[in-house]
Amino acid sequence: MLAVLGVVGKIIGVFYRLPLTNILGAEGMGLYQMIFPLYALLLALLCGGVPAAISRYVSELNARGDGAAAKQAVKAMAITVFFLGAAASVGLIVFGGKIAALQGNEKAASAYVAISPAVLFASLISCYRGYFQGLQNLLPSGISQLLEQCVKAVAGLTLAALMVGRGVEYGVLGALSGVTLSEAAAFAYILIRYFVKSRKIEKRKPTLAFEAAAEVELPKSDFKPTVLHSLKKIYSVALPVTLGSLVIPLTQAADSFIVINLLVKNGYDTALATSLYGLFNGPVGSLVSMPTVITVALSASLLPKVAYCLSKGISPQEGIDKAMSAFFILLIPCAAVLIIAPMPILSILYTHGLSAEELHIAAGLLRIEGANVIFIGLIQLSTASLTGAGKAKTPVFNLMAGAVIKVATTVTLLPVIGIYGAAIGNAACYITAALLDLIFAERHFAHNIGHKSLAKIIVCALCFAATFCVYFGLKLFMSDISALFAATFISSAVYLLLLIKTKSILLRKMLS
Repeated sequence: MLAVLGVVGKIIGVFYRLPLTNILGAEGMGLYQMIFPLYALLLALLCGGVPAAISRYVSELNARGDGAAAKQAVKAMAITVFFLGAAASVGLIVFGGKIAALQGNEKAASAYVAISPAVLFASLISCYRGYFQGLQNLLPSGISQLLEQCVKAVAGLTLAALMVGRGVEYGVLGALSGVTLSEAAAFAYILIRYFVKSRKIEKRKPTLAFEAAAEVELPKSDFKPTVLHSLKKIYSVALPVTLGSLVIPLTQAADSFIVINLLVKNGYDTALATSLYGLFNGPVGSLVSMPTVITVALSASLLPKVAYCLSKGISPQEGIDKAMSAFFILLIPCAAVLIIAPMPILSILYTHGLSAEELHIAAGLLRIEGANVIFIGLIQLSTASLTGAGKAKTPVFNLMAGAVIKVATTVTLLPVIGIYGAAIGNAACYITAALLDLIFAERHFAHNIGHKSLAKIIVCALCFAATFCVYFGLKLFMSDISALFAATFISSAVYLLLLIKTKSILLRKMLS
């Protein structure tokens, strides 16, 4: 359900970007994207590890039947996060102008003011999402994320359209005000859901096949965790996870300073450099991140399952195998489509907002970054598994290694091949981190998915990619959008039949 709601939310997000790009143009999207690296960095710093840590802790308490302690811990974390989030919001208001100047475009100053309250709301939301995920109730998280996207789309587009006439920076101000309103709406929903629906927590019966089979009872304990004990337990997981969640926002924040300034230094004017950065992080970034909503959902479900099983003395291998199988089956075709047909996808989506030259540049960036869909997903699933097993520090160091390679690659290649150097830097980062995560996960969990099963899935995915190439023949007889949908339908049907024929998927097992 979280995956379905997440996909719907991402679709809304992508279609929100279409009219927004048409309203703001490439320069406006560049300004818009300049804000988000620092915004994401603040959220990662304040609450990057909070949902995972609370989810793991609540899952352990739930396994012991101590729902009161779980609610007490969430309340304490919410109070802590409130003061930190409020301080960060004030900091953005006070220092937004200086930050924008350092990034190379002072027009972004007012946008930092507009988005500052969203930091507080998003930080608080993370506490309650972690609580519900720890109970393996993913619906509140999914609905709150969908509500975010809906409010952002309606409010952001309306305000951007009303204000852009005064200048592109005012259009960006309106769009980011919509982001703040969306976070406020999501916080109101999840807080109400928490008070109304979670007053009485019934002891959860085993619902997964491997749990029901084991029926392991934990020893009874009279120990009641204090608030201080709960905070220590949560932060013992949250701090390393937060460090890990900081790595990518830090490198993206570095990009917001490095990319524009290096492009200007190498002869680009400020408006063009901002536009190229907008293409890199706007249309391209949103398309690459869209399929990974599936692994976000799988990870949110997997982490508490691993923690719950290990608390019960049950092997989490079945849950890990299911998540990894679903990941490979769903994400490989998504990456193949982005790599094979970047131009038709971008042309259909952004014809009215981007020039022919901008579309050509964006297609090149998307072809480079398409494979990141797979590597980002592997990082997310491996991190969830290791964090659930109490090995939260391992993915942190792996991401740090990837980030160092990313920055070095970007700085080296950007002066040589322009904005494409930044895309190659991203790919180098994710490949490094994903491979290291898989090595450590293999050691800890024996194996995540059989090599024979993986080989069959890859062969089926290659057949999907080959079949999808019928697009180039179909577009000779029909419109681009019709050819794209027809090719997607035909190749997906072939792919599904091959998966069933090779027994790569067993519907009863996947749905159980």
